[in-house]
Formats: sequence, C-alpha cells, structure tokens
Amino acid sequence: MSIRDEKQAISDYKKAASDGIGVIDLMVFYVEFGREFISNGYASEEYYTSMENMFKDAIILIKKFKNEEFTRFVERLRIVFEGSCDGYGHQDQLRTLFAMSYPLKK
Repeated sequence: MSIRDEKQAISDYKKAASDGIGVIDLMVFYVEFGREFISNGYASEEYYTSMENMFKDAIILIKKFKNEEFTRFVERLRIVFEGSCDGYGHQDQLRTLFAMSYPLKK
C-alpha cells in the first residue's frame, strides 16, 4: 500500500463516519505502524515527512476534543516520538510537534 492510499483510507473514513475516536485511532495507528516501518530502514524522506504530518494532524484533532477519553492517544503519540529513529531529523521534529501541545516528561 502506498502513502497516498493509506492517507486516502483515513480521509475516506473521516468522511464516512462522524467518529472522532475512530479517526484519531487510525491516525495514531498510521504513525505507530510508520515508526515500525521506518525502524527497519525502508523509508524515504517522503515517508518521514508523511509520518510527521499525520502526527501533527493527530495532535490537532486530539486537542479539539476536551474529553479525558482522548488522553490515551496522547500517550500513544508520546511513545511514537520517544521510540522513533532520527533519520532526516525525524525524532527532533516529532518531539517539537509534541512539545508544542503537551509538556515533555523529564
């Protein structure tokens, strides 16, 4: 499956369902899977950028909901950036995106 197909599937789900939790879950899963894919060394710069953009979009969507139910997604994103590789400055970018919205644990 290509990056475009993966993102299109999330977009199609977003249009078909009015389920914020489901959309966020798909977005977070996308970056979780992407982290695993990248860690195997098979990613181009385009793939890193795609992961970073989806990571940012997930954070933006999570912040729109003021519900405690969404905090589990924040922790999943924290795990993604903490465990990501640093090719193309990827980990630094994820850390910056995360820290702009959520405090980093010391």
